[in-house]
Amino acid sequence: MCSNGAVPESALSVTDYVRTTRGTDSSAGFSHGNTLPAACLPHGFNLLTPVTDARTRKWLYQWNPPGGLRLQALAFSHQPSPWIGDRAGLQLMPWTGHAHTDPKRRAIAFSHDDEHARAHHYRVALADGTVAEVTPTDHAAAFRCTFTTDEACGVLLDLPGDGWLRADLLPDGRAVITGRLEPSPGFGRRQRDPVGFCYGETRQRVRVLANPHQGLLGRRPARGRRQAVVLELPPDQGDQLEVLLATSFISVDQARHSLALEIGEADFDQVRLRAQHAWEQVLGRLELPEATGEQRIIAWSNLTRLHTWPNAMHENAGTAEEPRWVHASPFQPIGARARLRQRPTHTASPVLPGRLFVNHGYWDTYRTCWPAFHLLSPESAGDLLDGILPAFTESGWMGRWSAPGHVDSMVGTSSDVIFADASAHGIDFDELTAYASAVRNASCPPPDATVGRKGIGGGRFRGWISSETREGFSWSIENAVCDAALARWSDRLAGRADELGVPEQADGFRANAAWFTNRALGIRQLFDGRTGFLRGRRADGRWSRTEFNPLDWGGDYTETTGWGMSVSLPQDGALLAALHGGEWALADHLDRLFTTPEDADRPGHYRRVIHEMREAQAVGLGQCAPSNQPAHHIPFMPLHVGRPAQSQRVVRDALTRLFTGSEVGRGYPGDEDNGELSAWWLWAAMGLYPLAPGSGEYVLGAPLTPMTWRRDEGNLTIRTTGTGAYLASVTRNGEPWPAVAIGVAELRGEVELCFELSEHATEWGVDSRPGSLSTSELGRSWGPWRTDRSWSALWSGAPTAALERLVDNTGSHPVHLVAGTVLRARWQQPWRPRLLTLTAQNPLRPAVRARNSAAEQRWRELELRGGQAQWPRQTVAWLLPDDTELDELEVRLPTDGTLFQLEVY
Repeated sequence: MCSNGAVPESALSVTDYVRTTRGTDSSAGFSHGNTLPAACLPHGFNLLTPVTDARTRKWLYQWNPPGGLRLQALAFSHQPSPWIGDRAGLQLMPWTGHAHTDPKRRAIAFSHDDEHARAHHYRVALADGTVAEVTPTDHAAAFRCTFTTDEACGVLLDLPGDGWLRADLLPDGRAVITGRLEPSPGFGRRQRDPVGFCYGETRQRVRVLANPHQGLLGRRPARGRRQAVVLELPPDQGDQLEVLLATSFISVDQARHSLALEIGEADFDQVRLRAQHAWEQVLGRLELPEATGEQRIIAWSNLTRLHTWPNAMHENAGTAEEPRWVHASPFQPIGARARLRQRPTHTASPVLPGRLFVNHGYWDTYRTCWPAFHLLSPESAGDLLDGILPAFTESGWMGRWSAPGHVDSMVGTSSDVIFADASAHGIDFDELTAYASAVRNASCPPPDATVGRKGIGGGRFRGWISSETREGFSWSIENAVCDAALARWSDRLAGRADELGVPEQADGFRANAAWFTNRALGIRQLFDGRTGFLRGRRADGRWSRTEFNPLDWGGDYTETTGWGMSVSLPQDGALLAALHGGEWALADHLDRLFTTPEDADRPGHYRRVIHEMREAQAVGLGQCAPSNQPAHHIPFMPLHVGRPAQSQRVVRDALTRLFTGSEVGRGYPGDEDNGELSAWWLWAAMGLYPLAPGSGEYVLGAPLTPMTWRRDEGNLTIRTTGTGAYLASVTRNGEPWPAVAIGVAELRGEVELCFELSEHATEWGVDSRPGSLSTSELGRSWGPWRTDRSWSALWSGAPTAALERLVDNTGSHPVHLVAGTVLRARWQQPWRPRLLTLTAQNPLRPAVRARNSAAEQRWRELELRGGQAQWPRQTVAWLLPDDTELDELEVRLPTDGTLFQLEVY
């Protein structure tokens, strides 16, 4: 019988274990998280943070800042990452004696011992005796400053960027603050970020002082406007000053409305208790009956990070009882007329109905965060998924990064995998719209660098993204991961077409399943048998570098090396083993990967040592650097070669060694981007991991501590017997489970997984393997990998130069053909094609005939089963009849058309 044993030692609230300062001992040179000590609501609109550098949009708070630990402000922030930067900030700072807008002159020293940094409340006692604190609502915040001085005192509000602030006195002496917060130039983003606005009130009577010296504020504000407001607390008002502030991306009036809805007459402590309750609802889903104090701090702090992003950008224009959600769109351009008509207190951006979630890097989070939402909180996951879809419905594309609009950052259209994974989990969301977004990513060249797959114009025909595209190899790998997820998703949709009310699309789903499977299997073209590594290729097929060293960073690889990307087929370990020559060869490669040291001395194309190199070296796991996203899966890859004990040893080492240091502002081995490292720890600690998101499967490991995840559909309980880092056996609801992987269906409802632990390696799971696309039923149905044979045929029916352009695998040369044109291909030997793809400027469905000239004289009309183009230059796949053996093929155009590529598989 499996038992959890001991009861919790402490009766503290789960929120008391959270430390939002974990990971803040970081800089551009070395990251222990690069986090922000944010107080907010789960997936909240605003982040509230202490600021140790009020003139930057990057590292707002550092555990050990240059020049000593000094508070320069408490601030509203919308920063998803220091690398992306902040926007629409608003700062508040208590002062005594004299108010200064110069951050260095107004800074006040404090000690970390005097900080209380929780998800729902930040409080700090400053060296001058002032206590400053803030607590959040969704769109607003309550600030409270308690003074212990006989000198003049109050608060200063200012902006870290452009804009203006204004303070007016009400008849009762309280102040009203209004302002406009201009967006900041961002990291690779389109300049469509909506302007921010603020509205606030003081609880006490105050004096509005003359605008102080502007210090380092930079550009002067517009005439009659201020970038700073100074409020003084009169002696007869006591020693506390409360300021209530709300922000909006729509208008000052909407900010006022949000403040009334979310705070109203509530005092600071009431607001704090509401925020605490909101987090207790989320954090209380995880129960840790036997965890140590440190494990509880890590677990609940990580769960807080997971549920901080993505951030809401919608606002309630209705009432609490009947909300009406609207948002200022960061995806649609602001017309010149709108800019001319814009008012200083209202956005010129389109204000559209519906919810919107932003501030998320999908490459960062698809591996760990979204599977966690899907399995552990499926009740709310659908809202998040539907909330990121406006990016597609409003702009025509999902972004790779959202901050809040599309940002040119990282590789892969990873929202494809996120949506496919949600489908595998049975999440209720707008699945068909999400599927359309993924198909467009995979089949169409993007309009600019902020969306879509770079290099896909030719890469979709060639089979890889060439090294002429920056980080082309990493693009190829991520595309293969996305295409494998899309293949499985398409296959599921084909079986559910009637249920979804789109029976007419079933054949299109089936054709896409075949096409995406073939594309995913085509990653084999990047394996170099001579070196034993996956490598980048040029457009002409040559390897990208004549001198190859897998220790070199950058170039073909995003934030890693040839070693770091050498086992980056988590969706198809069987294919990877076959490329190496067998599981024994891949096992040997993994042994060398874990033991080859990272010396951080070969920056390669980066030309300098970057922080990821130093962190990979500090991890001390050879060339496995789970400090960064490209290596998150590597500790679990030994499962693909029958070595579960090796995986269990590496994972336990990472769990217990790399996530410590909460008390000194550390806690993560590298950048903790939007909760992805937090989710990695949570997965590994529970003994599950989504090795191939989108596959509907998890791999099993040795849990760190027993836990229960409370879900509406039924609890998922992790129990253990024995001790150690290795697995001796596993049961599911009392029945033995010998496999190293378990499906989503087996984790739904009320489930208890009991893990028998061992201090020594065992033989459990050595005969089992995680699923692989190439050996799955889908892979066997459409595999093995097939090459496009259009280029090897003798074509006729159009000028030779035009025909060559149609089969040149670039997709960049338009060929204009009139209605009735017949393109005829002839091969030397009969063969059985399975797929035909056509890339045209506009939707085009050809008529196709075929024959085997050695066996028949008459042409046979072939029924094409597939989809319909939705966008310009989209590649559309059609299934050919299974029994078609041919050496001649005719493709007839029903209308005039502009073609870019024709393929036959």
